[in-house]
Amino acid sequence: MRKRIFRYLFLMALAMLTACFAVLVPVIYRESVILQEEKLNKTLHTAAIMAEGSGGAAFAAAAMPDFRLTLIASSGEVLFDSRHDPSDMGGHALRSEVRSAAETGFGRSVRYSDTLLEETAYLARRMPDGSVLRISESRSTAFRIAYDLLGWFVFAAVVLIGIFLLVSRHIAGRIVAPVNSLDLENPLRNNAYDELVPMLRRLERQHVQISEHIASLKKQKDEFEHIVGAMEEGLVMLDTFGRILSTNRPAGVIFGLGSDCRESFFRDVDPGDDIRSALERSMDEGRADLQIERKGRLYHLDMSRIMSGERIVGSVILACDITERAERERRRREFTADVSHELKTPLQSIIGASELMAGGLVRQEDMRRFASRIYDDGQRMAALIGDLLRLARLDEGVEISPVMFDLAHAAAKAAEPFREAAEEAGLKLTLECSEAPVMGDPALAGEIVGNLLENAIKYNRHGGSIHISTGLSDGHPFVTVRDTGIGIAEKDHERIFERFYCVDKSRSRLKGGTGLGLSIVKHAVQFHKAEIRLKSRLNEGTEITIVFPAAEKPHAQTQETASMRACPQIGESINI
Repeated sequence: MRKRIFRYLFLMALAMLTACFAVLVPVIYRESVILQEEKLNKTLHTAAIMAEGSGGAAFAAAAMPDFRLTLIASSGEVLFDSRHDPSDMGGHALRSEVRSAAETGFGRSVRYSDTLLEETAYLARRMPDGSVLRISESRSTAFRIAYDLLGWFVFAAVVLIGIFLLVSRHIAGRIVAPVNSLDLENPLRNNAYDELVPMLRRLERQHVQISEHIASLKKQKDEFEHIVGAMEEGLVMLDTFGRILSTNRPAGVIFGLGSDCRESFFRDVDPGDDIRSALERSMDEGRADLQIERKGRLYHLDMSRIMSGERIVGSVILACDITERAERERRRREFTADVSHELKTPLQSIIGASELMAGGLVRQEDMRRFASRIYDDGQRMAALIGDLLRLARLDEGVEISPVMFDLAHAAAKAAEPFREAAEEAGLKLTLECSEAPVMGDPALAGEIVGNLLENAIKYNRHGGSIHISTGLSDGHPFVTVRDTGIGIAEKDHERIFERFYCVDKSRSRLKGGTGLGLSIVKHAVQFHKAEIRLKSRLNEGTEITIVFPAAEKPHAQTQETASMRACPQIGESINI
């Protein structure tokens, strides 16, 4: 602003000097013309008086050497000239000033010389004898005056401009100083020019609006960062060139992004061709998706371009962890296939036996065997359907009102129906039950013990043993079922509680199991917010302990009167 003010003042001063020069030259010229004509008039009058006297024109010319005097006869012949030889001069009768003087008694004319930048003024007067006396004098033209004054004008302009530079710098500084010292954060607190007050008021209004807008944007930014930071999905925002604008923590884990990844090109951070192709497709088509695997996890990438009006301003990548969903889908397919297989096998057996019987192809003495086979397969299907219904009930989270019960009583009651089966298998079944109060569902607790006991009988050796114990460990009720059976390989520990998972499927079918017992155990344990601890090795038996949360109120009644011994050591734990 200071330079602009200085430039305007400088140009204005230069224009004023030029205008003064342009006006001064005509004024000087006009004044010089007036003064010269007055002087010529007086001189011509004096010369006429002298010429009428005894001296004649030559005397008058001698008395006035600064002027040119010419005496012209009435015929136009030059009788005398103070500067030139009359014989060399032609007739002057046609000269305008001579002709005007001969006719009216006085004549005037001016003739220019372009080469000399001069002009000559002529005055003529008729003498009594009819001749004409003429006087002339050269003078500078307006251009010549301007040319002569130009040097002085330049000198004066340089001096005045030098003075002006100093003065204008000071003036411009004083004009700009209040503007430069404006407090734009508080416009109305300034003591500035009155002309600036409307602008300062507008600035104050705009400042308030901008502050409110900035506060709103900051709030939106904080809310966005809070939402993005709380997301479990990975989020990456890119500009149109593929540079990273924003990420969150899950995205950093998925794509290996560091805290300094802003402004980095995403293709340099994660150079996968499949991701790059999907990004290009999303920019062209508006959206693209892709599934990738990172560190043993499966992710679904949803890529979308970001529009602002009709303009593409960037793209966003949303990465969702679908590992559990994919695993559930895999298990669902396996479960459906297993259920179909488990139901199809006895159903086909029933249909086959029924067709043979209905067709009269079964001998009378074999009818009882075929009917028994149909009955056994029907029972197997009924047991399978019953287990599936119990699992569905547990999966749906059916509301069950918990009650306080004694785990020792529930375990003893659940074990009672299996005493005969254990004896038939040549197994020794013992119980060591101490009081263990539990808040929950005694029927579900009985199913836990029953299913564990059923597996212990089914996969045991002839002459082996099964031991059931209950009690408290660090204030937590527990029940343990230990057998001397075939055991479970360590690699199968994590999967034996899955539906229809059997370590030895041929042995399981031979024993008549549905493959859902341990899955029911897992869901019943989850209902009680309990913990499963498994200790087993191949050919060394299995020990499964269920540890329940500590009950608030102890249960006074003990259902089993067996001798009280210390609880067995609890082995390796598995959290379900």
